[in-house]
Amino acid sequence: MTIGLLVIPVTRPAVGGEKLDSAAAALVESFTLRAENARQEGAEARLRGAKDAFMPTVAVLADAPLSSRIRYSPEIAPTVVGLDVTPRAAPYQLGLVADLPLFDGFRRLNTLRAADAQTDAGRALVAGKRQQVLLDAAIAVLSVMRDTQILQFRDAQCAAIGRILDATERQLAVGDATRTDAALARSRLQAAEAERERARSDLAASRATVVRLTGMDPERVAPPRLPGTLPRTPEAYEALVRTNNPGLIAARLGVQSDAARADAVTADLLPSVNLQVSRISQFGYSAALD
Repeated sequence: MTIGLLVIPVTRPAVGGEKLDSAAAALVESFTLRAENARQEGAEARLRGAKDAFMPTVAVLADAPLSSRIRYSPEIAPTVVGLDVTPRAAPYQLGLVADLPLFDGFRRLNTLRAADAQTDAGRALVAGKRQQVLLDAAIAVLSVMRDTQILQFRDAQCAAIGRILDATERQLAVGDATRTDAALARSRLQAAEAERERARSDLAASRATVVRLTGMDPERVAPPRLPGTLPRTPEAYEALVRTNNPGLIAARLGVQSDAARADAVTADLLPSVNLQVSRISQFGYSAALD
């Protein structure tokens, strides 16, 4: 379902000078991935709610009147002839109501389909975000390796130009070189030193990026490696992307979810049928009749 462009090997926990896995560290430190996971949890909850709509609902009813201690005088009892069936107080009620929707214009079915497609689309988005986090971490580690090599080359370049400058100044002292030659060598050394400072600042920025993404120093991170299963032709790579790219998968599933939600709206034009079963009992209806 997903495509990995760069793979960071999983290593054991660090013991001594052993390197750590930057992939797991980057996934833990990524705030955007945490937000994506929280959004996906909400989509999963909506899917569970769409499934619960097919289940019956059961309600328990209980009604008890409030008794008052206020008495009025004179209290005159009513005249009773025969059986007293006159309600003289609010009765106590206790009941059970079960409700099962039988037909609602396919609203629940289409809502379930929409939630299911939206959940699958969210899973694809989470996979894509995980890939992006891993790719950013791998690029950051590779940038540190690249900038370290560049800084070493700049140091070697400055040392070589410095030796040329020393030789030119010795030649100038004995008259084998001109002042222009010495000035030109000196300017080249200054330019090389400026490039070295730039390389040093680039390395510091790359190291800061690795620390920000993984929470670890670059020396503790295992270097990434390229997978050995990449497509050999552009056409094969294009077909693989069209089929397995998380963004494209999420887009296709999003269209299906929107279509299902549109079908659910048509339920407003159709009748609905519910099955309801209730059982309610009343107590304390009157002095003689219960």
